[in-house]
Amino acid sequence: MRHYQGKLLLSAGDLNTFLGCQHATALAFRVLNGERVPKGPPDATMELVQRRGLQHEAGYRRQLEEGGRVVVEIPDGRDLEVRVVATSKAMRQGADVIFQGALARGGWHGFADFLVRVEGHSDLGDWCYEVVDTKLAGCAKASHALQLALYADLVEAVQGASPPALRVMLGTGREEMLRPADFVHYTRLAGRRLEEFLAQPERETTAEPCQHCSLCDFSDHCKAEWEATDHLSLVANMRGAQARKLRAAGVTTVAALAELPMGSTVPGLAGETLGKLRAQAALQVLARDGQRRLELLASPPGRGFSRMPPPDRGDVFFDMEGDPLFPDGGLEYLLGLHVVGRDFLAFWAHDRAQEKRAFEGCMDWLTTHLARHPAAHVYHYNHYETTALKRLAMRHGTREAALDDMLRRHRFVDLYCVVREQLRISEPRYSLKNVEKFFRDGRDGDVETAADSIVAYERYCDTGDVKILSEIEAYNKIDCVSTGELRDWLLQLRLADATWFDPTIAGPDVEAEERQRAAEVERAEMAAQLMIDAPEADLPYRALVAELCEFHRREQKPQWWAMFDRMTREDDELIDDAESLGGLVSEGGSMPDKRSLLRTYRFPPQETKLRRDDQPTIAATGEAAGTIAEFDAEAGRLVLRRGKAKGDLPARLNLGPGRPVEDKVLRGAVRRFAQAIIRGDGRFNAIASILRREAPRLTGYAAGSPILAPGEDAVTGTARAVTALDRSHLFIQGPPGSGKTYTASRVAVALMRQGKRVGVASH
Repeated sequence: MRHYQGKLLLSAGDLNTFLGCQHATALAFRVLNGERVPKGPPDATMELVQRRGLQHEAGYRRQLEEGGRVVVEIPDGRDLEVRVVATSKAMRQGADVIFQGALARGGWHGFADFLVRVEGHSDLGDWCYEVVDTKLAGCAKASHALQLALYADLVEAVQGASPPALRVMLGTGREEMLRPADFVHYTRLAGRRLEEFLAQPERETTAEPCQHCSLCDFSDHCKAEWEATDHLSLVANMRGAQARKLRAAGVTTVAALAELPMGSTVPGLAGETLGKLRAQAALQVLARDGQRRLELLASPPGRGFSRMPPPDRGDVFFDMEGDPLFPDGGLEYLLGLHVVGRDFLAFWAHDRAQEKRAFEGCMDWLTTHLARHPAAHVYHYNHYETTALKRLAMRHGTREAALDDMLRRHRFVDLYCVVREQLRISEPRYSLKNVEKFFRDGRDGDVETAADSIVAYERYCDTGDVKILSEIEAYNKIDCVSTGELRDWLLQLRLADATWFDPTIAGPDVEAEERQRAAEVERAEMAAQLMIDAPEADLPYRALVAELCEFHRREQKPQWWAMFDRMTREDDELIDDAESLGGLVSEGGSMPDKRSLLRTYRFPPQETKLRRDDQPTIAATGEAAGTIAEFDAEAGRLVLRRGKAKGDLPARLNLGPGRPVEDKVLRGAVRRFAQAIIRGDGRFNAIASILRREAPRLTGYAAGSPILAPGEDAVTGTARAVTALDRSHLFIQGPPGSGKTYTASRVAVALMRQGKRVGVASH
């Protein structure tokens, strides 16, 4: 947002800010017009992101130049109009690539990372330009699409035609292509909304916590405002939707929430949720005298203290450090393990190969240690560690059986779940740093948070200063030690009648372990056989077949892990999970209906993907809940149908999505294909020709000749070609609307009329 030649100029960044937080837009406009609104100090994390972004941009430029493209740079520091004219001139002269091209139209302007020349028709001649932007993210986001769509409009103003494509070069090295037509109409509408917003004489906005806060220069200003106004966001675990419902009911401050009479109701908020929020607010208000407060809560069976196993001298306390800015999906650069009375173990990694070795080393140590101490457990705080271990096992294809065994036997203990379910504390957050104020003194050192650790690690990557690694390791060790002290403190608070987590309940499933080991041995042998005596030209193809043998198993793992994760979640967490449906309470008992039982439930307002005829699971156990026979989202009512043989449903429950689809048939088909490749019997040559990327083999066609004869109808010619296929394949390719489905469907009918059997693999 800037003033230029007497008018207001807006950018894609302004539009993304407006859609993320109108209050931030209002503050920026006030600053532009001379009002003093204090900004926070420079954020080290944001500076790091910007620096890495420039490095990524420079790397892509080198890639273009090494590929033979000539890059014309539009110099920075000049007047905007001069830069816009220079960009237009370069486009009309047909420059190969334009770097930092300046574009302007009406009240909008922008600086495209790259404008890349491609063949096409435009006012420029027989060429036009595509827009390419570099982003550190691992996938294209809505904000990227919005920015590129705005650039598409600005480019169209110069070349008289919309860019053929918009491209995002991701931090993973992957390119994502977007179609301008999919986004420009929404972008224009959003742009008009921003213009109308800024044209208003008065803009009434309020500061509300949102995702934009982490990117905003005014975040410190808003935090000070929240403190001054006793904003509801100061209540620990308060969600934005909950705060909006409270304000709509006239409850606008933490103090007002704390004073809410028992038994009060708020439209759209479940009574249990309102009670938790009121009690949390009351505790924080009481603590304003400087004294920290703590309450022990009642928890359902199996929750809270009952998640804790008896302590063991072999117990391990675990913490990890990861860098999300590392190319291609981030890097887990430190895995730290602490056992009381022993040396701290640190597994470091500075590249992808070292990450694999560090993960294997950590898992091997844990496997050996837990075998020596069968009653020991691995303690961590919140889900990052187990989530990261799953990601590493999938990424590197190693130690999956060991990790699955530990997860199945509940060898990991998340103390965050214990704290959330059993304690109420007077802190505004339930992070480890907040909770440890109750059982340990403050920390020393420059590295105090996970963000500090990332910034410090990136500084090490730039400088090679090994002292920085010592600082990070010291921080990680403190987190591990603090996790151990938290466990001990919780044991002191533990109620006398609390049950221990019983390790025998989650003891080793010998049969499952043997099946998994046998399957792993079979897969390993099959992969080895695929590569034995294979021609060098066939090695990539056979390696791909070996990977395909693992595809379905790996594809399902995240679904199973998500199901097990939901077993640990509370009602309000599942209410906020769109995959689930939380807080169901039965209206009376079950009613018989032939061989089934029908039970009606009420649930609080929430977003969910579950619908009528779905077959959800009971979130707490993962077992099938039955079928949703009736579903009314507005009324908050559903009816579940369940077979009598499966027993009655509980009066209160949460629902999760259905169990992963059974895929044994698919796995068996891939395995048969791999075995045919090993035997070399040519049984599935058509599939092999696809994976080898061979040209189609057609009986009666000369190699390289056109599929269709001159002037031949596409359907007739394609049907003739498919009939002539010699254990091969034929692709029908083309952009949307070019007739792929039309042609393929009619070819299928023509083949069936010839007595052929046609299989359709489609959504």
